[in-house]
Amino acid sequence: MFQNRFKDNGKDKLTNFVVFFIIAPLVSITFAYFAVNHFIMPKLENKAETINQSLQENQDKDEDVTTSFPAPQPEETQDGQDIKNYSQECKFKNVDFFSVQVGSFSSLENAKIFLEQMKDNLVSGFIVKVEESYKVYSGVFTDRNDANTHKDKVKEKYTDAFISSNLINGGVIKYTEKQQPQIKQLVEIIDSLKTSYEQESKIWLGSSETKDIEEVTLSIQDNNKSIKEKISKINIEIKHDIFNSVKDQILKNIENRQKLADSKDSIEFVSLYNQYNKCMVDYLNIIKLN
Repeated sequence: MFQNRFKDNGKDKLTNFVVFFIIAPLVSITFAYFAVNHFIMPKLENKAETINQSLQENQDKDEDVTTSFPAPQPEETQDGQDIKNYSQECKFKNVDFFSVQVGSFSSLENAKIFLEQMKDNLVSGFIVKVEESYKVYSGVFTDRNDANTHKDKVKEKYTDAFISSNLINGGVIKYTEKQQPQIKQLVEIIDSLKTSYEQESKIWLGSSETKDIEEVTLSIQDNNKSIKEKISKINIEIKHDIFNSVKDQILKNIENRQKLADSKDSIEFVSLYNQYNKCMVDYLNIIKLN
C-alpha cells in the first residue's frame, strides 16, 4: 500500500512538473505572442499615424488646430508607362519626432479653452485629434534632448506635461533609371529641410526666454534661400506625379515659412511659434507619401 502511494506521488510530481514547467510557459508564450502581434503592435503603429491626423474640416476655421496635407497617391501610369515597370526605388528616411503633451480632452471646445489658457501663460500649443480625443501639444522636435528642455519649461506651468514620442515612416518613391538624378536632388532637398528644422528648433528654444525672434527669423530666411536654390537646380521637369507633388509641397512649406518670418513684427511670439510648429508638422507629412 505504501509502495502504491509512493508511485502515485511520483506520478503527481511528474504531472505537476509537466504542467507548471512545460505546458504553462508554452501557453504564456503563445498568449504573449498573440497579444503583441494583434493588440499591442497595431496600437503602437496607429499612434504614430494618428498623431498627424488633422482636423481637416477646421483648417480654415481655427489656426490652432494642426492640419496635414493628404499624401499623394501613385496613379496607374506615370511617364507613359506602368509603375510596375519602374526599376528603381528610393525610401525617404524615417524621422523620430517628439512633442510635449499638455492636455487631453473629449471635446474640441474644451481643448480650445485650455489652449487659450496656455496662451495667457505664454506657452505655445496646438490641437491634434487622436482617435476619439483632442490632444493639446506644445512644440515639435526631432531631437529628444530639445524636447526635454522644452518639457521642463512647460512643466513650470503644467506639471502633468510629458513627452510623446512618435515615428514617421518615410515613404517609398519608385522611378525609372532616367529619372534618378532628379529623385536624388529631391532627397537632398528633403534632408536639407530636415536639417533646417533641427537647427531652427534649437534657436526657438533659446529665444523662448527673451522672446527675441530676430535670430530665428534670419535663420529661416537663410535656410529658405538655400533650399530654393537647390530646387531651382532641378532644371529638367519630369512626368512623375509623386515627384512633382512633393516638390510643390516643399515649395508651399517654404512659402509658409517665409510668411512666418515676414510677420515677425506684427504677431506675438507664442502665435509665431505655433505657426512654425505647423510648418514642421506639414514637413513630416510630406515625407510619409502614404
